[in-house]
Amino acid sequence: MALRAVLFDFNGVLVDDEPLHRALTLQVLGEAFNLEVSRAEYRRHCLGRPDREAFRAVLEARGLAVGDGALAALMRRKTELYRERAAPKDLLVVGVQALLADLVGRGMHLAVVTGSGGEEVSWLLENTGLREYFALIVAAEDIQRGKPDPEGYRTALGRLGREPEEALAVEDSLAGIEAARRAGLRVLALTTAVPMHLLQRRTQWVVDRYEQLDLDAVVQFYGRAAPLPPSGGSA
Repeated sequence: MALRAVLFDFNGVLVDDEPLHRALTLQVLGEAFNLEVSRAEYRRHCLGRPDREAFRAVLEARGLAVGDGALAALMRRKTELYRERAAPKDLLVVGVQALLADLVGRGMHLAVVTGSGGEEVSWLLENTGLREYFALIVAAEDIQRGKPDPEGYRTALGRLGREPEEALAVEDSLAGIEAARRAGLRVLALTTAVPMHLLQRRTQWVVDRYEQLDLDAVVQFYGRAAPLPPSGGSA
């Protein structure tokens, strides 16, 4: 079956803002709870996960129970800081605009599937000139369960009217890769957040930069490949 849709994660895949997200997460937790979070803790609890789940996971690991109101306040503060500090055009992943234009030119349907909030995603896409490429955004408020749950990818496929074997996911985190695989998708990984050797075990393609991607080869692969069964069961 031919490749018809490409579903992109957002942070680390379209915009290279993972360092900014980490800094802001640590700042917000420091302000509210006087917590210091190590890189290992951040990677374990936060990378690739929606802010609500990330904040909850870090706090619960420290024995702190928080309600929805407190989590919402943390998320608002982080969004406020993000708007103050982000320079959208400077955050674009190198080569992404050319790739998006190539995919649209080939008739692909493109979507964003992310644990970030829709307001933040739309703001960044509008301010980087990328919004026009995407037929659909599935953000944190559109789903009940964030990555590694496959709900976001399944929602995007349903709204686009595409089957898993017609689609490719583009990810950079292990949680995102697991979500895509559980939805039955093949995955292209970018080495923004995780070393290549860890990504190679879990994905069909890995690149350091989009310029390294042989898109013709990927498209041809879909034309001759058998469907990929979902991995890790359903949730």
